[in-house]
Amino acid sequence: MLITSFPEIEQILKERIKAIDYQSFEGICPGDCRKLFSECYGMCCSLYVGLTQEEADVLKKLAIEKAEEFRKIGVKLPEKVVVYDPQSNRNYLNKRRRSFGQLAGIVHTLLRRAHKNYPLTFKLFKDFTYTCVFSLDSGDCALQRLALAESHHPWYYKPLNCWKYPLSINNGILSVFDREVNPCFPCNQDNKSNGRAVEVLKEELAFLGKIIERDLISELNRD
Repeated sequence: MLITSFPEIEQILKERIKAIDYQSFEGICPGDCRKLFSECYGMCCSLYVGLTQEEADVLKKLAIEKAEEFRKIGVKLPEKVVVYDPQSNRNYLNKRRRSFGQLAGIVHTLLRRAHKNYPLTFKLFKDFTYTCVFSLDSGDCALQRLALAESHHPWYYKPLNCWKYPLSINNGILSVFDREVNPCFPCNQDNKSNGRAVEVLKEELAFLGKIIERDLISELNRD
């Protein structure tokens, strides 16, 4: 049974994840990710989200077939929800300029987090002036709203790169996103969380585990 609307991605995940970097999960998660999500203003939705061809095709079709549903949810989608970048030869989720209210909320949140050594830079603020076309003014995701309205898991329509962070899958190994690689990634706030990554990221791990038919949480809670 499919867990998402992307069968090819599900099969790739089943084949790709061969091992787990247990050490990366045993340390404190790079930032209290679950706490960050509960205060989320959709900051990571400002990043360039790469899509597979399958994801791009599904989202373009969804935007057309569910246009009325999206309008009722509160988002008016542009003609192109996916853009192609010839330089990287990849598809990406399209972006739109944020509303003033969204920007004000993000700036307020970042200033509060600055007391915890969050790396504030001009580039960071500049990047946050744009957001995913599926992002609502409230910061919620229209794809999630649609999935819930249809009695699916909230991430049913979301591309892999929209929900797996700060989990990383490289060279067949599942690990926690390395803060040293990208210190400005929103989930990498350096605070004093005592939660193990497996506890903080249990929702992501449970969803991924369901896709690949493995109990990742039990595997990570091994003695």
